[in-house]
Amino acid sequence: MLEPIIVRPKGEKYQIVAGARRFKASRIAKQKDIPAIVRELTDQEAAEFAVIENLQRADVHWLDEAKGFEKLLVDGMTADALARRVGKHKVYIYQRLALTRLIPKLQKLAYEGKISLGVGLLLGRLTPTVQGAATEELGKYGRLTASEVKRYIEQHVYLDLSQAPFDTSDASFVPKAGACIACPKRTGASPLLFADIKAKDTCTDPVCFQAKCEALITQQQEKYPRALKIAYGDVEWGDRERLSQEAVIFEDRGYSSYGDKEPHWQQSSAGACDFTQDAIVVAGDRRRLGEHKLVCAEPRCSLHASARGGQRVPKQPGVLNEERARQIEELWQRRTRHACRVAVHNAVRAQQEQASPVPVEALRFAVREAYRNAHIYSDGRAYLESLWLGDNKKAEKGIDNLIEAADHHTLLRLLIDFPLANDVAEKFADGKEVELVANAYGLDVKALSTPVVSEWEEKKQVSYAKRDARLAKERAQLEAGRKATGKPKKNEANAN
Repeated sequence: MLEPIIVRPKGEKYQIVAGARRFKASRIAKQKDIPAIVRELTDQEAAEFAVIENLQRADVHWLDEAKGFEKLLVDGMTADALARRVGKHKVYIYQRLALTRLIPKLQKLAYEGKISLGVGLLLGRLTPTVQGAATEELGKYGRLTASEVKRYIEQHVYLDLSQAPFDTSDASFVPKAGACIACPKRTGASPLLFADIKAKDTCTDPVCFQAKCEALITQQQEKYPRALKIAYGDVEWGDRERLSQEAVIFEDRGYSSYGDKEPHWQQSSAGACDFTQDAIVVAGDRRRLGEHKLVCAEPRCSLHASARGGQRVPKQPGVLNEERARQIEELWQRRTRHACRVAVHNAVRAQQEQASPVPVEALRFAVREAYRNAHIYSDGRAYLESLWLGDNKKAEKGIDNLIEAADHHTLLRLLIDFPLANDVAEKFADGKEVELVANAYGLDVKALSTPVVSEWEEKKQVSYAKRDARLAKERAQLEAGRKATGKPKKNEANAN
């Protein structure tokens, strides 16, 4: 025994203050006595001795450390005073105390070693509801890592109060929640706990924020009881499907990424057409929620009518309006850029190495994890399946089975294809990533793209020729109809 234990009198016995593990070890060694120092200590002093002594252990669990700090916050001691007492920075103490607010499920995972301290620090400062939602959502995919949790929180939890559609200083708007500027869940209310968040007016309770948005929408719907429910801006696919069932009408953006059968609305003004009516924004852009608008959602309206994909219908047969012409030109440009990216990517694949010194099982593990954790969207996934599976792209676990059976060469190509899939397949991608890889292989991107551009330019001109012929035919039919009825042209009638 190199260091005596510390005890204090407790009635007729002694209570161990520091050295419980040394005492247990002595009993296992069948020692009859043990060196000890007896001190008269209050309960608070004894707690401080125990916590500070426990902190000297090399293997102390971070959750046990946090609970030890929590025990010391008695008799009005503040976190700042505790930091001075134990010789730690104030930020360190605030963050450790937040760990004690982890929900039981996360504490269990912490003791089992399934989540790291970084995950605990990110989730511990959030509400139990948010902790539970993040654990359930990320746990489905085994992604309870610090980077995934941080990404989830940034995308689904943190909300910029400067973009709130309601008055954040009005405590009477939702009395139960109070004013946002005085809320303890605002990052600015705990600057030491949220030292990594630059925007101090950030809400960390999306449930409360959404409740205020819904209260604002309800308030507006009571004011305009016959108003349509509309979505303003982009809406995620999962929410879009749900909102469609709730008779929410989506904005006509000039194109349709989700199908042509959905009803759309267009901005209108009072008296612009017979179908103009009130509408309330209930989804989409958070800043617009609850906003009142005048819209037209009638597909038969001659002023606001929409064809497939939100394309404007020409007012006269045989006439291509400027907006539609611009959309067609942009479509061809996107197709051309996409074809160039595919050509460059195919050249990259042709130049990739044929062998690797890395053991095939280690490489297979890396490829499997890369595929599992890659954020590949629907277009990119469809491109990968078409590229690698061909006619078998609908087979269950197609890519997974391909990885398990692949050799070195195939695994290396897959490892590069996964991060490039979105950049190659998505129509609005800039192609920078596939171009970067092509340059690394010493490929001439311009030389590869030039023949593709020429090919698609020819296709475009053929398409335009067919379009012009159709429009000329319509104009001829229109002119023949006017001559048969003797009806003058519009400009001739005005001259008379």
